[in-house]
Amino acid sequence: MSDLSNLKFPSGRSVEQIKKDAKRLRKSQDITLTEALNQCANENGIALPWDKAVEQLKRKALSASILEEQIHLNSYYMPSKNYFDLLNKARMFPPKDATSSLTINLSLLPSNVYETLLCHPTYNRLIERFMQFSDFKMEVKHPHRTARYKGDDWHIDFKFDGFSGKGDKPYNNVWQELRAWLLQFGTTQRIRITQRIDKPSYSTLVTQTYSEWTPLDSVNQLEQDVDRVFYCQMVNAELPFEKVQWQNTDLSKLMELQDQPDSYQATALFEYTFNGELETVSSQTQGSVQDYNIRIRTLQLYTSALNTVMRHHQLTEPNIPMKLRNIKMGEQLFFGHTRTR
Repeated sequence: MSDLSNLKFPSGRSVEQIKKDAKRLRKSQDITLTEALNQCANENGIALPWDKAVEQLKRKALSASILEEQIHLNSYYMPSKNYFDLLNKARMFPPKDATSSLTINLSLLPSNVYETLLCHPTYNRLIERFMQFSDFKMEVKHPHRTARYKGDDWHIDFKFDGFSGKGDKPYNNVWQELRAWLLQFGTTQRIRITQRIDKPSYSTLVTQTYSEWTPLDSVNQLEQDVDRVFYCQMVNAELPFEKVQWQNTDLSKLMELQDQPDSYQATALFEYTFNGELETVSSQTQGSVQDYNIRIRTLQLYTSALNTVMRHHQLTEPNIPMKLRNIKMGEQLFFGHTRTR
């Protein structure tokens, strides 16, 4: 760039003007022209020798010229932001479905977790509500009956797609309730939740907690005993079972019993009070020796018995006080309800 007429120092004076100033300064102070130019460069905002100051101005002018040219070319040839937004959506986001849906993958669950979940009254209540919607799809993937997954990296997947509908939909409200319930168990690292509702992209939900919390702290802060049971089933060996703080459930009988790993069948008898009357309910399960010790089986039997009681009396809240009266391995007690007056 040989043309210096457009170059200006930070002071606003051009290179040609400052050259004239330097000539006058040389005469008045009897110094060399080089000294006068260096002094004038410094006084006009660049603390460098004259030649380097001019080179700096040239580089800045060249960069500005290139930027202006690029902006000019982009205005004619560069696609708009809307084009790139549309391209990203086409590449990254799943297509919008005509019907909202919920996909639940239980295929990797151990037997005790799977059976306990299917008996859990809160899970059953919310799934039944989803099934009432005619404009909603739900798919549940169950474990293989004879070839169950034996790895320890199992998890439960819930994927909700509520992006298809416009405005508030009743199934969105049910999903929010199910999601809140699931997030209680997030610290087990066994629950995976993804959703999309008001945006085309899916988001994965995580649970934050205090770093110093143990599984015992997490299970004891739950409100419902049946939720404590489900949490215990998921963490199993990581939990000191004798320190779990039950609110409405008496499992002290369990502490008196020894495990009987040679039996596949377990039967438990629970008592509870309803409308002032003492009643009993029993439940039975069968499972492999590897999957079930006496504690795990009892928790599963409790969940099944509680679910039976709630359905029998048409109750909605799982806060029924229940007491374990007896549990037998390899022996059958009796089933159904009895009432003691």
